[in-house]
Amino acid sequence: MGSYLQNPVWKKGELPHSCTEICGKSLNTDPKHSQCQHKCKQLCHPGPCPTCAATVQVSCPCKKSISEMRCNMAVNVRPCNSTCERKLTCGRHSCSQPCHHGECDSCSFEITQSCYCNKSKRTVLCSELQIDISVKEGEGIQYSCKQPCSR
Repeated sequence: MGSYLQNPVWKKGELPHSCTEICGKSLNTDPKHSQCQHKCKQLCHPGPCPTCAATVQVSCPCKKSISEMRCNMAVNVRPCNSTCERKLTCGRHSCSQPCHHGECDSCSFEITQSCYCNKSKRTVLCSELQIDISVKEGEGIQYSCKQPCSR
C-alpha cells in the first residue's frame, strides 16, 4: 500500500499528487455483487481505481462448465445447458432441472413404502419421507401401519 503522503512534492515526469508507490487498494468496489480480490497495480493516483481487468475462470452453478471472463463480470455467470444433477437434500436423488442458480427444489420423487408386516403400502414424496432409524440399511424403507403385528 502506498504511504499516502499529503501534498507530495511533484517531480517532472511523475503523476501529480502521487507518492510514486503502487496504489494497492482493493478493486472490489461492490462486495455485495463482486468477489474480486485483486488490488490496484497502478502507481498512486488521484480519483477512483479502474475496474478489474484480470481474467478469471468461473464455473456455472452446476459446476459442469468452466469459462473465462473478466473478473468484474464474474457475478453474471450464466447457467449452462446441462442437467443440474446436484444431490437433493434427501441425499438419495439428484436434481433433474436444467443448470440453475440457487437451491434445488425439494425432492419430488415418489417412494412406495411397505409397512413392517407387509399388510399395506403407501406412496409418499421422498422429501416428506420419515424413515424409522431402527431399520437397518438395505432392509428397505418401512413404516408402522398401526396394525397389530410382530413389529
